[in-house]
Amino acid sequence: MERSDKPLLDWLLLKHADTPKTRAKQWILAGRVSVRGKVIRKPHEKISDPGDTLELQARHATTLACDGGRQIHPRVSLLYLDASVAIVNKGAGLISVPASDCDLSALSILAVAYLVGLLINGATFGMALLGLKVTADDGSKAGLYAIAMRTVLLFLVIPAVVWDADGRGLHDRVARTVIVATR
Repeated sequence: MERSDKPLLDWLLLKHADTPKTRAKQWILAGRVSVRGKVIRKPHEKISDPGDTLELQARHATTLACDGGRQIHPRVSLLYLDASVAIVNKGAGLISVPASDCDLSALSILAVAYLVGLLINGATFGMALLGLKVTADDGSKAGLYAIAMRTVLLFLVIPAVVWDADGRGLHDRVARTVIVATR
């Protein structure tokens, strides 16, 4: 009988036929799959038939429901925590604190710098360092409305932590923008 080498992802999908490919890949990347007692985190690593030595480790997730909130800072309390979500209750003004002798806040100054960077070259300073750029979802340069909408939604925080299967945030979906690599 001939020995065939296949990617780990293929072997995992054979063993768990009802599992979507993306979910199986997430299991591998998360370190939940082991072969012969060794965890492999590369879905496309070719291995010989693992037989019964291919194992899917249990997910170690805990949920913490904090009745009334658990203080993690004098002005921040943790309301709920699990493997993918943390809900906190923060005091007013904790993120944006007015600067002395003016009505501008640190967050509003950051939002303006973010908006100006995107309008001038399609990237913030950090994005430019990482070789990323914001464009319209059709590949053209993102316009003023799209960048302004994206900035407003991003600074509301919630849309930035909600994303789809493509990894695209809600703020990008609504503004019809996408982040692309420039390198």
